[in-house]
Amino acid sequence: MNNEFDAFVDDINRRSMEIPFGNSRFQEKLHCDDKLTPAREYRHIILQCKREINKLKHNQFKRQRKLIEIRQAEEKLSKWYMKLPAFKYKREALLIDIAEFEFDSADLQSLVRDSIESLKNLKTDLDNCREYTREEFEAEEELHFRKKFANEIEGFKGAALLLKAMDHDSKQLEKYKENPALLLEEAKSEKQPEGSGDIIAMAKYSAMLKLPPQING
Repeated sequence: MNNEFDAFVDDINRRSMEIPFGNSRFQEKLHCDDKLTPAREYRHIILQCKREINKLKHNQFKRQRKLIEIRQAEEKLSKWYMKLPAFKYKREALLIDIAEFEFDSADLQSLVRDSIESLKNLKTDLDNCREYTREEFEAEEELHFRKKFANEIEGFKGAALLLKAMDHDSKQLEKYKENPALLLEEAKSEKQPEGSGDIIAMAKYSAMLKLPPQING
């Protein structure tokens, strides 16, 4: 690879240090804020901390192994016999191994750094929460599920209204399909066609432009 490309790779690695690999700080706050009880918010933060700590430790262990592999390859290269012509390809292969290990090590270090930054933010959130025992957490679960189910019921109500409106619009479209002139007549008179959805509005607009109404589904 040429020096220009190597410089580009180094620049990307430098820039990536300032970009979160996981959730952004804003996303984490959103995930916390949508929890229905303080105990659930506390649980979410604890689980996120566990996830980041696991990532951090695993990537640290992987990087330590890569550093050992680099030292092992360098030791083999330092042997006197590695300079002999018979070991030419072995020497070249070891140089490639070292380059690969160093690349992987740098990438793992970026992941470690990212986990550390995430844990700093999570610790700030955790410090703003009270600590819960298992009994205290369980005591809030009924409230959590009552709020959850209430929200779901409201969502179902909204979906039911939309379905009802779609059904009504479908019936109106059938009427206009049977008598297209009615739609054009209503459009010219600026009478609002019956129906509540965008499909009806589009059909009315087509009629005003004297285009074939797009009401075939």
